[in-house]
Amino acid sequence: DVMPDSMSVGAESNVMFGINNTGKVILYNVTVTFEADSIKKTDAYVGNIKPGETGNVDTMLTGVAPTQD
Repeated sequence: DVMPDSMSVGAESNVMFGINNTGKVILYNVTVTFEADSIKKTDAYVGNIKPGETGNVDTMLTGVAPTQD
């Protein structure tokens, strides 16, 4: 989910999604990095995700440049 689904330069948008561990081992220190020309680089720490479980990402992204999409 992205709320609001569009943003202007200098504005923020909340991004939320789950990461499913479909493997057989624990994923340790999971971190998500958001990086693009149009947003400020942002890291979100998720933590450890056990097999069969879901880790949730909930972070704010800031627009830094306009895009065509």
